Amino acid sequence: MPLGASVKVTAVDCATGAEASVLGPLGAPQRDLERLALHKLQQRILREMDGLGRAPEKPTPEKGGRGGGGIIV
Repeated sequence: MPLGASVKVTAVDCATGAEASVLGPLGAPQRDLERLALHKLQQRILREMDGLGRAPEKPTPEKGGRGGGGIIV
């Protein structure tokens, strides 16, 4: 999909619906951008399978953290 002077390529895993996109220059070879998007998608799937895709839990006062000065409701 052309976006001005750049192009966006998205790879989608049909089984999970996971997506990964890359942006590149309009003159970049399409195959190179496809390869990058596919590699990015594969890495995302591997991360999620290993459980590393989750953001680390932020410490809260209840969990022994100092707290960030926010209000717990």
